[in-house]
Amino acid sequence: MGSDNWFGLIASVAHVALGVAVLRRGRANVLAWPMALLAFDLAVWNATDVAGALSQYRGWDWVDYVASSVTVPITFNFIVRFVGRDRPLELYLIGISIYFGGIAGVCGAAFFVPSLADFGGSMTWAWLLLAGVVPTFACGAGALVRHHFRAQVREERALTRLVFVALIVLSTLGATDLWRIAGVNMIRTGHWGTLITTALLAVVAARYRLLGRRLSLTDNLNGLAAASIGAVAYVAIYSLFEARLALFLSGALTLVFSLAFAARIFVANAAAQRRQLETLASIGRFSSQLAHDIRNPLAAIKGAAQFLEQEHRDGRLNDEHADYVTLIGDQANRMISVFEHYRRLGRVELAPQPLQLNDLLDRALAAHALGAPEGVDIDRALAEDLPLCQGDPDLLMTGIENLLRNAVEAMDEGGTLTVATSVRPHGKSRDVLVTIRDTGRGMNARIAERALDEFFTTKAHGTGLGLSFVRRVIDLHQGTMTFASVEGQGTEVQLCLPAM
Repeated sequence: MGSDNWFGLIASVAHVALGVAVLRRGRANVLAWPMALLAFDLAVWNATDVAGALSQYRGWDWVDYVASSVTVPITFNFIVRFVGRDRPLELYLIGISIYFGGIAGVCGAAFFVPSLADFGGSMTWAWLLLAGVVPTFACGAGALVRHHFRAQVREERALTRLVFVALIVLSTLGATDLWRIAGVNMIRTGHWGTLITTALLAVVAARYRLLGRRLSLTDNLNGLAAASIGAVAYVAIYSLFEARLALFLSGALTLVFSLAFAARIFVANAAAQRRQLETLASIGRFSSQLAHDIRNPLAAIKGAAQFLEQEHRDGRLNDEHADYVTLIGDQANRMISVFEHYRRLGRVELAPQPLQLNDLLDRALAAHALGAPEGVDIDRALAEDLPLCQGDPDLLMTGIENLLRNAVEAMDEGGTLTVATSVRPHGKSRDVLVTIRDTGRGMNARIAERALDEFFTTKAHGTGLGLSFVRRVIDLHQGTMTFASVEGQGTEVQLCLPAM
């Protein structure tokens, strides 16, 4: 093998090593799968390019063309997830996935349709790819630049610059093969481009905790060992078997190990989620059983209190004990109402009535003002003459308390908690707005994008149900909830409810 082929094989090993390390260490992170998928795609691109150059068997080239065709949407998916805009750019991502997926499908169809054998690697193929590569990578670069200037934390800006450089390297050095096919005379630097891209992504993952934790030396060595074993097996298959059979065996083994690895990860994730659901279900069953077991004695106490009250009214009980009897009955009623309150919270059952949101906020703020840590100031901006809303006071109070608690916990070094209400016209009616804003540590774009998802949490002992519970409550009230957070500046949540 020549130096270029050896370099391509080394690049392929590096790609696989990064992909394995990422999935082993941070697969629960939103960026883990896009990064690993990009690494594995680049590995296939390099490995099949080397095999095609050495064997002159067209089948390797067709796989190479498929892998290189899907690199663009995979890379763009990673970028939009990195900047936290995968939902706003979802339609664009779907469009380019269909476009490049169609090109890849035509290249792969060459195995079954002989008339398509010359499409992959042709000038038409190259120009079709370039027609999609240029605007897509320009859009990705623009999203990264926008994210860089909006980021308030120095580490996030440094992280964005590295990802931006990786994109530029991949789009310039990696695309030289396409330009050569398209008729532009330039040096072939595809292997160099993909290897430098992987190196930059490895720095991003290892140093800047892109996956929520740093990749340790053990993670990297495990990934390198797995990649090296794969490379040895790849070379052995290529050396021992003729090109067509080697391609079949390589594809079959890659598919088997990929499915086994994916199944292992899927089973682990499913088991973790099942344990979480089972824990929550057990807590729910325990709470229901506890409520049932305590409600019966409470009913007996309430009945006894009512009997004693009747005895007092009939003159058969001393007046000096009457207050105690009334107290017992009142407290029994109070405990029963508490049980009903938490039962409805667990089922998120709506019991609407006319209410004043300013009153709810006053009560919630009074409790948090007493428990707020030193250095946290509370700024009230409650509008006068706020119209009434039709809502469930218990559910709304619980949701507001969740938001206030999150805001206070985010300002562990002090800050300002702002709670405001206002009225916004809505056609012929009006909406009541509740804004809760803190000046705490905030969230980066990747965390903020998933903050409202159920079971998503960044707290060691969090359940991931706080913000998602608030959203469910607001949805039940036919309202809307908006969420915005900037790392280093704070978080703002706005609740919009229809006025009566």
